[in-house]
Formats: sequence, structure tokens, C-alpha cells
Amino acid sequence: ILDGADGILARAKKMQSEFGRALDGAADSVVAVVTVFPAFFHVYATTHQVLYVYLAVPAILFTLPHLYFYDFYKESYLRMTRPERGGEGQDVANVEAHLAEKKAKGEASSLVNFIITQMMLPMLRSEVAWVGMTNPDALGELRTSKPTAERAEIFRKHNRLPMRFWMAVSLCPHSYIMAICAMFDRLDLYLWIRLVAMNVIFVIGLFVQRRASRATLREWAATDGAGGSAAVGATA
Repeated sequence: ILDGADGILARAKKMQSEFGRALDGAADSVVAVVTVFPAFFHVYATTHQVLYVYLAVPAILFTLPHLYFYDFYKESYLRMTRPERGGEGQDVANVEAHLAEKKAKGEASSLVNFIITQMMLPMLRSEVAWVGMTNPDALGELRTSKPTAERAEIFRKHNRLPMRFWMAVSLCPHSYIMAICAMFDRLDLYLWIRLVAMNVIFVIGLFVQRRASRATLREWAATDGAGGSAAVGATA
């Protein structure tokens, strides 16, 4: 609830930060990690099974890629499907330039500078690195081009399904599932959901996203080619 309330309040009071999207993503990563430790300690304290201590390690390690992929693809989806508004955040180069400008004007506090340089920028670089290894098509035109209304519709058609997979492994479902399991004192069940179910969804999402990215690029190219041919024909 608190994680969502800050963004709602900022938008309602028109106090959004230029770095809001990535700052929120960095905060999500911290929340996701620090909540796991007491949860798994509780599981161990109540079951006295060392297995859960060992399972905590991959559960934590897999959490960050889930959040990174969700944050990257959500931003790409917003950029490509909202031609008039764009996304909610900025890429590494833009963030670095904007931070340098703020520091030159004396408008960046030590806390903001620390969060940006030690949390936000490493997160954005990690997102690019992970996506580059799994789906390099997503780093080029699908990320940087300025979409027309037609291109936005094509992108939406192909990427709506993979976006549902990324939403499923984002912090929000994790939070709700963890809270519900905690209500019934079954955090051990939450651990298995996080390790097995979420990672199955994550892997399927990787393959679905690769196909969607390629399909989007193919249809964009076909549409651009058809438009160019029509223009040549009209000129002739």
C-alpha cells in the first residue's frame, strides 16, 4: 500500500520528479529484497528446516531480474503506445546529463545524487544488459523510435500479451501474494510460488517477448514499405 501511495500522492499534488520512474523502480528493488529476509527467517523459525535458508538465496537473486525486465518493458510499452505522451522515465544517457545539469545548478542534494548514481543508474544499466542478452531486438528501434499512431497500434497488438507476463512477475503481485500467505502463516508457500511459479512465468515471458519483438519489427517494416510504395506510385 505504501509503495503505491507515494506515486499516487505525487501525481495528485503534481510533485512528480524527473527521475520518479527509475527512483520508484530502485525503491521497489530495495523493498523486494529487504522484505524477503524477515519472511524467510520467519519460515525457518517456525519450521526449523534449513532448506528454506538455502532456498532464500535463489529467491532473492531471481527477484531483481524480474523487476528489471518488468521496468524495462513497461517503459518501452508506454513509449511505443502513447505517441502523444511517451514513457515515464529516461535512459542512462539522459539521466546522466540531467543529473549533471542539476548538480551544476546546485539542485541535486547528496541523497539524490547517491540514489541516482548508486541505485538508479546501476539498475538502468542492468536492465539494458539483461535485455541485450535475451532480446537484443528490444534495444533498438523498439526502444528509441518515435511511434506514429499506426506504429503504436501495431506495437500494442503484438506486445500486449508479453506485457501481461511482465506484470505478473512485477513487485505488485509479489506483495499481494506474500501478504495473503502471511495472513495464513504460510510464507513457506509463498517461497515456493516465488521460486517455481514466478520463474516459470518469467521464462515463458522471455520467449513470448522475443517473438513479439520480432513480429513488431516485421510488421513495422512491411507497413513502412507499403507506405513508401504507395507514395512512389502516387508520384508516378
